[in-house]
Amino acid sequence: MENRHQEQIDPTDAVIAPIRATFRKHPASPRPVNIVALWLSMYRGKFLKTLLATSVNVVLFTISFYQQGSDLGRWLLRLLWGFGILLFSFGPGRNAPRVARYVREGLLTQADVTEAHHGVDRLNRKQVRGHRVVHHPALGNFHDEFTIVAPWAESVTQHGRLDVVVQPHEPKTVLTLGPTPTK
Repeated sequence: MENRHQEQIDPTDAVIAPIRATFRKHPASPRPVNIVALWLSMYRGKFLKTLLATSVNVVLFTISFYQQGSDLGRWLLRLLWGFGILLFSFGPGRNAPRVARYVREGLLTQADVTEAHHGVDRLNRKQVRGHRVVHHPALGNFHDEFTIVAPWAESVTQHGRLDVVVQPHEPKTVLTLGPTPTK
């Protein structure tokens, strides 16, 4: 069996929490997805940083119209600052269409955690790394590795279960929704 690795970083649970609610309301695919709400959730906790970086790039872009030098140099400078504006404005939400597709079409299933190592990532956020056996409803079991940065990372334990979303026609985990609630 081929090992796959799924990495998910959502330190405030801003994106995954509404996705969990969507899966609770609509367990079968296709699910309705509000792409605007999903896109905006990707900016939570990043809005001021994004606004500051975009503002600096807008100022630098404007200043480039008053620079001396060759026409080619000025246009290259404007292109650089214009690219910076786009990058900082739309960077945090760049994965929204892909995540919306996963939510709309993905299959909800469980995974048994076979190994879990807790720690912190390079930004000192709670992280868990490990291995799991994912129970794909159509293709059977497969193994994958995971790295998750989330507020609930410490609750992932060896021999625990995780709710995961998998591709319908491929043995691939695309989202980890969190520990499976006990009933």
